[in-house]
Formats: sequence, C-alpha cells, structure tokens
Amino acid sequence: MKIFSDDFQKIKLDVILNAIEKDGFFFCKNAINNDLINQIELDVSKNRFSINKNWISGVYTKNQYFLTNILGCSKSFFDLVTEKKVFEICNEYMKGSDYRLKAVRYYETYGRHKMLWHTDNKVDRKFQEIPGLIFIAYMSDVNDGEFQYIKNSHKFSVETKVNNYDNEFINKNFSENVVSFPGSKGDLIIYNTYGIHRAKPIKKNKNFVRKSLFFQIDNGKEHGEPILLNTSFLTNIDKRISNFLGFGSNPDSKLYPNTDIQTLPIKHIINRSLLKLVLRSLISTIVPNFLKKIIKNKINK
Repeated sequence: MKIFSDDFQKIKLDVILNAIEKDGFFFCKNAINNDLINQIELDVSKNRFSINKNWISGVYTKNQYFLTNILGCSKSFFDLVTEKKVFEICNEYMKGSDYRLKAVRYYETYGRHKMLWHTDNKVDRKFQEIPGLIFIAYMSDVNDGEFQYIKNSHKFSVETKVNNYDNEFINKNFSENVVSFPGSKGDLIIYNTYGIHRAKPIKKNKNFVRKSLFFQIDNGKEHGEPILLNTSFLTNIDKRISNFLGFGSNPDSKLYPNTDIQTLPIKHIINRSLLKLVLRSLISTIVPNFLKKIIKNKINK
C-alpha cells in the first residue's frame, strides 16, 4: 500500500526544510494516501476502548481520546512513521545526528476542549533545548478546531524558556502571526517543536470531532516516551531503525496522557456494553429460569 501521495513524494527535501527553517512549518494537502488513512481508522476501531481486556486499548480524558500504543496494533501507522521520506527529512533536518521517535498517538479532540498555546520541546513538561520535528496528519476533514501555529515563533521561543502561553499574551503580541490550518483528510503538517501552537477551540459545532495522527521525532537518543511495539511489524532491524525506536534506551518521559479510572468520564464507565454485562450477571443469579430467555432476547435486540 502506498503511504504518501505522488504529489508529496515529488516535493524536494529543500522545499520542505526551507519552509520549516523560515516559517517553522510545512503544510501539504493530500499528502497521505486515503487507503492508508482508512486502514489506520479500522485499526483504531478494533482497539478503541475496553475494560479488563488483556490487549491494547485507547483512553479518554475529559474532552479528548487517545490511542497512544498504536504502534502495537497498527502496521499501517508503523509503515507511516518509518517511511523512507520521513527518514530523509529527519536526516537533513538533524544534520547527521542521531534521532529518536519520542512520542506517537492517534487522538480525537472534542468540542469543549480548550488547549493552551504551547511548545513541544520538553521532557515531562519541563522546557528543554532539544531540536525536533512533529508530524500531524488529519484523519478527517477539519473545518473547525484546526491546528494553529505562530509563524516564526520557533526562532524566539527558546529565549523565553517556557512551554505554555495564555491567550492574552498571544493576542497582545502575536495575533497577526497566527496561521490556521483548516484542511482535509490526508493533509500533513510538519513543524519545528520550538514553535508555539495549539488546536483552535471548536466554536461552530460543539459535536465536531477532529481526528488526527501525531508523531514526534527528537534529536539524540536520550529522550522519549515508552513505546509498545508489535515486533511482527519489523522486517529489518538495522542500526538506524534500532536507534529510531529507542531500543536499549531508557524512556525519560511518561506516556501522555496520564490516565486512570478516576480520569475516565462517567459516560464511558456507564456504557452500553458494561450495562449488558451487569444485567446478564443479575439474570443468571436472581431471575427464574423461565424468564431468562425472554429478558436475554430483549437485551440483545
């Protein structure tokens, strides 16, 4: 299966790198093959969410959903992050230095989510001078709640040595430099991790869901989140892929987001599948046998 579109493959490396160097970002329409996107969507749906299932599962926060361990269940996503052109871009950007896949995720952003303006050059929420690139791909059409980036902010954010910025500060100082990226399924944004960015708050349709892929690649081999990888995806393990995936290196960052049962929204605790399970348990213990078939048939309709 093709990973990138022919149009994206034809773009010369210096065009991509010059845009990132000059503005802090590069944006390409229809960069990723729709068949690949569809397959990743299918992989996500098969591993979306489960309770007490001994396999990969996504997690929910108040206004977002994440499948952080996607490299354990999606060969198509693995093929994307290890595609030849990704390595070519990183080889040139990192100027021959080693680099590592720091973090990966499929995520969804919902209508009431509010994200701070921030940079991603950090380790466990602490500012670090670590050069890197982030790739974000839209998994669906995005006409609201799109990615926003402050043009040229990668050139001065290092001077402030902070990662988070409030709206008042941005509106006062950089409102004319804000670039928004409404787009379509398969569009790709590559940006400098030092750049200030956010997901724009969704205003038009509070039921809108922005679906995206994210992977971050940092200079050096020291920094990264733990990665759960399905080893069957690997067909050739050389030094480059070993360094890239962090083999033998201790992760110095925690998985994002940090979730447990207490952070799970109540609507996902009281879900239809769980209610069915509880009802079946009650049926088997307290309901007379002659009523069991009737009730089970009603539940399964």
